[in-house]
Amino acid sequence: SQPSLALLVERWLERTPGLEATGFNFWGKYEKSVNDLLEEQKQIALSEPVEAVKQYRLNDLEKRREVYESIFRSEIHEALLNRGERRFSHQALQGAILITFNRDEPRFSQPHQILNLLMDIDCLITKWR
Repeated sequence: SQPSLALLVERWLERTPGLEATGFNFWGKYEKSVNDLLEEQKQIALSEPVEAVKQYRLNDLEKRREVYESIFRSEIHEALLNRGERRFSHQALQGAILITFNRDEPRFSQPHQILNLLMDIDCLITKWR
């Protein structure tokens, strides 16, 4: 039997160049940038004078932090995968994020177009059903 398109895309994404921790270390830099941004937003939220607004912002920030943790931590991602909340492996997710963030680089332009077209196809098939 032939592998599904989803499996082939997952394998392709897992082989995305630049995922390795040696060299440029995109993933380490991305995680640091996200953590710096979340910390900056936390400080802004803490300086909010209206208590209800402050709590709303802090709660929203905590939800976003949890989403990012599920992206950065493979064990959290695997749990979501086992519950059916995610479909691709952690490494494939990392590949998709790397391609998306670097879509203007010549090396990732065409892979980004392919991903967008696959998402368009998925959306159209879902509407058709």
